[in-house]
Amino acid sequence: MDAKIMFAQAFGTGNEISTLVQSEFFAYALPFLFAFAVVYGLLSHVGEKGLPEDKHSRVVIALASGFLVLPIAPSLVGILSTVSSGLVVGVGALLILVILFELLGVRSSKKVPVLEGGKHVGYQDIPMSIFEAHNKMFLALLAIIAVLIFANAGWFSALGLPTPDFLFNSPLILFVIFMIAIVAWVSRGEQT
Repeated sequence: MDAKIMFAQAFGTGNEISTLVQSEFFAYALPFLFAFAVVYGLLSHVGEKGLPEDKHSRVVIALASGFLVLPIAPSLVGILSTVSSGLVVGVGALLILVILFELLGVRSSKKVPVLEGGKHVGYQDIPMSIFEAHNKMFLALLAIIAVLIFANAGWFSALGLPTPDFLFNSPLILFVIFMIAIVAWVSRGEQT
């Protein structure tokens, strides 16, 4: 028997991936794995040892939730691909923003109480990164960006919630709102 034929029989001819794509394997596998990973991750981080302390119970609950997603899996593939591309762009923009702020030396300070002998004697300004000083504001900004990414992907319409199309489908409007917020924040800091 020829070596090429034996190799093709043992390892395939290379058409397996295209066969999987054409059979819509990933249309069901990706939402299943996404649901499994999210539910298992949430259950593992609730409490000190996880919500059910037994790891096997968390796996069974996550598997059941993954199987519950399978009937609506083909409709979720488009949403998940849009969300993942939006999150990649968002994370890239956030990294560029962090690098830019650190290179430019944008710093802030936070007042912390000074204690001597257990008694409060005053406050001291401690310089720190702007992301450390205003961490709750940046967390709220990240949450708003995540909601906008999910809304733009059609997540809310898939859940049956109405969404205003003029806001979420226009990146220019979102960019203008973001720029106005940055100008308002910077000008607020200059007044003090």
